[in-house]
Amino acid sequence: MLISPRRLALASFSCLLAASCSSSDSTPAGGGSDASNQDTGSSGDAGSGDSSSTDTGGGGDTGATFRLTIDNYLSWCSVSVDGGTPTTATPITVDVAPNAVVHLHADPVAGFIWGYWYGTPTDGATKDTQTSQTVTVTKDMKIQACCPTQASPTCPPP
Repeated sequence: MLISPRRLALASFSCLLAASCSSSDSTPAGGGSDASNQDTGSSGDAGSGDSSSTDTGGGGDTGATFRLTIDNYLSWCSVSVDGGTPTTATPITVDVAPNAVVHLHADPVAGFIWGYWYGTPTDGATKDTQTSQTVTVTKDMKIQACCPTQASPTCPPP
């Protein structure tokens, strides 16, 4: 079967038109960025005695983050955030995306004992005595890690 040049041109134009109507652009409605392009890594200096700041999410175009501040009372604990390098820094500040789940762990430095976390959502009116804690950050939060001495097993609240 022979196709006339006019029909061939019309068919080619139709294919070209159909291809231009379809899009492989994966940008979500509203112009935001795809979650796979968001920064979910950690960074920051965790040097001893210096305050530490870490970014655990919040990438993309929204700019909305919450600040998690960890007060390591008198630097008597070695605290890690999301499996990062333990540090005695205080305060430790972490900017996270809304509803981010942050894993905290603390151990006492030499000469001190593990006390508790103060200010975690699960502690209620008591102190959380587990060395590991998971926190869902839904607002700016301040949490204290307490590693006191055996003789004085408490820390003043932040």
